[in-house]
Amino acid sequence: MNKFILLVLLLVALQASEIVAPVSLAVTVYNDQFAIVKDTRSASLDGGRSDLYFTDVSANIETETVTFKALTNPESVKVFEQNFEANLINTQAILKKYIDKEIEIYAQLGTSSAKVNGTLLGYNSGYILKTSKGIEVYNDVEGINFPSLPDGFLTLPTLHWKVFSDQAATTDVEVAYRTTGFSWKSDYSVTLNEDESKADVGGWVTIDNNSGKRYQQAKLKLIAGDVNTVNNNKNFARPEMMMMDGASARSAPSFSEKSFSDFHMYTLS
Repeated sequence: MNKFILLVLLLVALQASEIVAPVSLAVTVYNDQFAIVKDTRSASLDGGRSDLYFTDVSANIETETVTFKALTNPESVKVFEQNFEANLINTQAILKKYIDKEIEIYAQLGTSSAKVNGTLLGYNSGYILKTSKGIEVYNDVEGINFPSLPDGFLTLPTLHWKVFSDQAATTDVEVAYRTTGFSWKSDYSVTLNEDESKADVGGWVTIDNNSGKRYQQAKLKLIAGDVNTVNNNKNFARPEMMMMDGASARSAPSFSEKSFSDFHMYTLS
């Protein structure tokens, strides 16, 4: 198996407004393999058009459920484009971008290695390079040096909005979305005393998070009950992109229970 050493200088300069810091995070987990996330962060908005980025979000976002709301003067902030950027960096994706472009490889030639510069023509069955000597194929490659990282690659799933603000301001923005990759269950144990006149009842809640994100310091709620959902057909060309018009520690924490209709809600306090 080839070992790749990606010698990439990653310089990311977002000429845009910036998501400054998290403010609060709330997660409501349903027993139907999904959760509702409310993520509030502080944003610095430029006057006029801005690009806002929410990094470190769930990789399993259902894009049609994303909502965005400025909590201060919401009528002055309008969203006119929304995207879920899930084009995460990996070797094959970078190589694809470098077809017909110059790269530098470290090829194994017998007992020694050599640095080879050339135009990448293909990489599926060996690395095919056009060099000053002609068309050359290298099957044993130890490393690849790319001059720069192509545009559009990210290290974390990211929500990206294009917004218009009437004036420059710092405001909290609340983003909510539904994500799959969650489940929870409860288990109970009963311990009787020696004469079986009393019992000690204990309970554990186990939450399985496979959404691709850690939810640190989140306010947690659990919902038990069957939820009816409608599966709409996604109309956008790429599943990770969505266009949208308009504004859119205590040592022993415990759950409190509240019933409504056919559901039961458990809040961690």
